[in-house]
Amino acid sequence: MEIYNVAQLGIMAVVISFLGFVLENVWLLVTKGYMDNRNMSLPFLLGYGGAVVGMYVTLGTPEEMVLFGYMSMKKHSLRARLFMYFAVVFVLVSLGEIAMGKLIEMSTGIICWDYTWLPMHVTRYTSVLTSLGFSLIITVFMNEFFVPIMTAIQSIDPVNCRNGCIVLLTLTSLDTMVSFNTMHKTHKLNQKWRAEPLFLKELRKKHS
Repeated sequence: MEIYNVAQLGIMAVVISFLGFVLENVWLLVTKGYMDNRNMSLPFLLGYGGAVVGMYVTLGTPEEMVLFGYMSMKKHSLRARLFMYFAVVFVLVSLGEIAMGKLIEMSTGIICWDYTWLPMHVTRYTSVLTSLGFSLIITVFMNEFFVPIMTAIQSIDPVNCRNGCIVLLTLTSLDTMVSFNTMHKTHKLNQKWRAEPLFLKELRKKHS
């Protein structure tokens, strides 16, 4: 299992946080027809970055899968490792969504997402279908893209990597704290902008 330093993993967490922001807006666009700031001022959702980097620390990648950082799964075929990885991620995603949803609801009084309209939902905060989707995306990302991106990050000058990590994690962390504090005080979503693509507006007009 490749050893990356804290700064390199921090940069990766920020990259994944941005990808999480994009992913949520794609889902929002497909299901509701618009995009928004996802309650943040910056285009980063730190929960995604922290969760996926945490999975790497715990599981590695499917290619070099380990459990809890030391129990190697290399005796199994790659296909078996991919299946085991997917299964473990499925459980972690399901539990993580429930925990995060309830934490936000308890701290701000806001229900940020609600999957009760989906079949096979488990509480309002997770469902079999969404967990399968997230788990597939994470497994593919960890198998195909994690190492190449980390290799690119490793090529950054160590001092610049450390300083970039400090700046980016400080900004994203402050943005997260300010946004949650705003929602806690107002008991409302921190929506700063909302955009609906022009072609969707025209399509809606035609069918109205």
